[in-house]
Amino acid sequence: MDDRDRTYEYIVNTSSDFITLINKKYEYEVVNDSYCRVLGKKREEILGHHVARIWGNSRFEDKIRLHLDKCFSGRDIHYIEEFDFGPEHKYMHVSYYPYRIGGEITHALVFSHDISRMGQMESQLHNFEFRDSVTGLFNRKSLDIILDMEIEKARRSRGEPDRLRAVIFISIANLQEINLAHGYDRGNMLLENSGIRIKEFLRQSDYVFRYDGQELVVLLSNLAGESDSAKVAQKLFEKITMPYRSDRFDITLHCHMGISLYPRDSADGHELIQSAAKALGESIATSVPFCIYDGELHNRALDKLHMESDLYRAFEHNQFELYYQPITTPEGRIKGCETLIRWNHPEKGFIRPDQFIPVAEANGLITAIGKWIIYRTVEKIRKWSVPYGIYISINLSVREFENEDLFDILVHAMGKGGELPR
Repeated sequence: MDDRDRTYEYIVNTSSDFITLINKKYEYEVVNDSYCRVLGKKREEILGHHVARIWGNSRFEDKIRLHLDKCFSGRDIHYIEEFDFGPEHKYMHVSYYPYRIGGEITHALVFSHDISRMGQMESQLHNFEFRDSVTGLFNRKSLDIILDMEIEKARRSRGEPDRLRAVIFISIANLQEINLAHGYDRGNMLLENSGIRIKEFLRQSDYVFRYDGQELVVLLSNLAGESDSAKVAQKLFEKITMPYRSDRFDITLHCHMGISLYPRDSADGHELIQSAAKALGESIATSVPFCIYDGELHNRALDKLHMESDLYRAFEHNQFELYYQPITTPEGRIKGCETLIRWNHPEKGFIRPDQFIPVAEANGLITAIGKWIIYRTVEKIRKWSVPYGIYISINLSVREFENEDLFDILVHAMGKGGELPR
């Protein structure tokens, strides 16, 4: 044995993981010290012997052989299982890797890592301590444990689909209003039913938690691609917002979601939750069903806050301007015009409507902007003495059409000739 072989042997034998090399006859060819020690056997009692002799024929045929055959076909295998090592009961994360000699798969290299502490905690999740008393869902404490366990699984996985995890932070936006209107018992029942709807949609390998108050968290495992998290979020949105029939009327829950991804956004469970919470904040602020966190989210959030502040100042300093775009017939005759708003920012210059209108819609300022446009347009019509047959169109947002005072605003503007009420 040369120095390199001795070095390799030293590394293998000092590892706390259980390392074995098994040939296609299902016989052990390499076992390390940790494996021998936990089995309570000498190396010569294992080497050259069939796996069934060590673990029993029933366990070998039912489970181990299946994993080995898949490994011999070229697949990496990863799973968590309970094992009895003599008097000791352990939870093990087991990985099988095809071992090649000259390009041909000749053995299965098996690594087994002791995760008994996490496994024991997982078995305790059925206890009251780890479940929310209102909904029966796993609670925040459970989330910390299971998320760490899923990250550990992902770290040891080589296949991309087996590595991806997603955290979806969900906020039921109108739960407090429902509690006040219908009582906390009704609100709790709806929250519990939302958890049931989510669980029925998710796979068995996924989880749902009651995080705090009106917030839920979904943990997705083994995603095929990052875009799958968005597809799941859209489906969850549809499930949660499906109306509930209550007595003589319907109750609809409104929700927003933020998504973070492992390993793209972080390899730390706490940071993944924080990132998902930040994305949730962006979803609420922009009035969209869900947002996916990325590295630029913080900067975009700051830009948005600055724009909101500047929008309020725009009214004070008369920074909005109206332009009138002609609408012509095919022959070139002007038959009307469209009112267009522009924001002449003192530092940034002209800002396009598609940049500031969504912000105004999100913070409610759009109603004031629309009212200003209506009065200024009518004022311009009066000054132009527009002839009969010429019209001027104004774009209004959905938010403005929801305003019950819209008709009165239009009537008052036309009656006063565009003079804004004081």
